[in-house]
Amino acid sequence: MAQADTVIENGLVVTPGRRPERADIVIAGGRIVDVPASARGVARVNTIDAAGKHVLPGPIDGHTHFGYGDGRQDQKLPSEDFLTETRAAALGGITSVFTFYRRPEPYVGLVERHIAAAEERAYIDFGFHLGLQIDAHLDELPQYFERYGITSFKMYMAYRGAEGAQIGITNADDGYMYEAFGRLAKLPQAVCAVHCENMDIIGRRKAGLAGQGREDLAAWSESRPAVAEAEAVRRATYLAAAAGARIYIPHLSCREALRQAAGARAEFGSDGILIETCPHYLTHTFDSPEGPLAKVNTPLRSADDQEALWGGIADGTIDTIGSDHLAIDRARKRSIWDGIPGLPGVATLLPVMLSEGVNRRSIPIERIAAVVAENPARIWGLFPRKGSLQPGTDADLVVVDLELEREVHAADLRSAADYSLYEGRTLRGWPVLTMVRGEVVARDGSLVGRPGYGRYLRRD
Repeated sequence: MAQADTVIENGLVVTPGRRPERADIVIAGGRIVDVPASARGVARVNTIDAAGKHVLPGPIDGHTHFGYGDGRQDQKLPSEDFLTETRAAALGGITSVFTFYRRPEPYVGLVERHIAAAEERAYIDFGFHLGLQIDAHLDELPQYFERYGITSFKMYMAYRGAEGAQIGITNADDGYMYEAFGRLAKLPQAVCAVHCENMDIIGRRKAGLAGQGREDLAAWSESRPAVAEAEAVRRATYLAAAAGARIYIPHLSCREALRQAAGARAEFGSDGILIETCPHYLTHTFDSPEGPLAKVNTPLRSADDQEALWGGIADGTIDTIGSDHLAIDRARKRSIWDGIPGLPGVATLLPVMLSEGVNRRSIPIERIAAVVAENPARIWGLFPRKGSLQPGTDADLVVVDLELEREVHAADLRSAADYSLYEGRTLRGWPVLTMVRGEVVARDGSLVGRPGYGRYLRRD
C-alpha cells in the first residue's frame, strides 16, 4: 500500500459484539485502510502509541439542543453554540453530533443557512434533526430528504397548551402525530423521535405541587410522574406501529416507560422502536443535591429506575445514549418552577459510561461502544461510514484510558455552560485522543483541532 498518514499501534481495538483485540489501525486520506494485527513495516507519516489503552469507533451524540440557552431557539440557531459545544464534545471524545432544530415556520431556505454557519465553526462533524410542528413541515418532508439529506425528525407529546406556546410549539396533538407518522413511513430510512409525556396528567400534578409551595427537585419529578411518561410511550409506539413508521424514544427515564417500550417492541417488531436514555438518569436521582440545576424533562427518577436503565443498557434493550445537552448557565436555572429545564452533558457522556458502566458495573466495553457509536450510526443513517472501525470508513475514533482518573470541573470542559452535574466528582475512564476523519482534534484533555474542520453529515 502507499504510505499511511497515521498508524495507531498497540491498542486494544473495540468492536461491538466482540471482545477487544490488540491490533493496529492504518489511516490514509481521512479513512481507515486496514486494521492488521501488526502494521510493522508500513510506511507512515505519524505514529500514535495506544499501548495499554482501548480504541473505540467514534462516539456519536445523537441528542443535543444547540441554540436553546434561553429556553427557545431563534433563527440565529447554531452559530455560537457550534463553536463552543463541538469543542466540548471533542474534549469528551465525541466525534459527531446531531442537534434538534425547531421553528414554527417552513424550513426550506433556513436549513442551508444554518449548515453554512455551523461549518464555519464546528470542530467535529454534525447533523440536524428537524422538529415537526406545523402542516407546512409535513408538506415539505420530501424536500428535507432531497435537498438536505435529513432523515430524522422530532415531535412533542409534551409542551402542549401554554407550556408549549412559551417555546413556539402549537401543534402537538395526536392527530398531527399520526398523520406525520403516516407520511414518514413512506420515506426510506426515516425515523422520528417523540418526546413522550402526558401533559394532561402533568398539568394537574404541577398546579397542585406548585400551590403547596414545594421548591425541591423531588417536586419537579412528582409533577411529571413516571405514569405520564409510560402512558405516552405506550400511545406513541402504538400510533407509530399502526402507521408503519420508525419511532425513537429519547431521554427514557424510568422502569415503567422502559417496560412499555420493550413490550411494544416485542409486539410490533424491534426494527421500528428505538430506545435512548441519558447519562444523568444513570447517575442522579430526584433526591440529588443539585436542586434546580438538575431540572430536566423528562425528570430524574428513583434509584430503582436508575438500576432498571443500567440493566437495559447491559441486556441490549436500550439502543443508545444521548446527552440531551443544553448549553445553559446557572442564572437561567433560578428555581424549580421558573428555571429552564435542561442541562449540559456532551463532554461527560463518554467518561460517565466508562466510569460508571465499564469500571463500576463491569458492563463490557464493547457493549458501551455499541450504544455510543455503532447503534447511533445505524439509527441516524450513517453506518458504516461512521460508528465503525472497518476498512474504508471515516477514521473517526477515540482512544480511552480506563484507568485515568480526573475530577470534573466545568471550566475544563470548554462549554458555554458554567456548570456540570458532575462538578467535583472523580470519574475513572477518560478519552485521551479524539480523531475525526484522520485528524486529531483533542489530546490529553487539550483541544488541538480547529473551528471549521467539522462537516455537515448529509444522509443519502
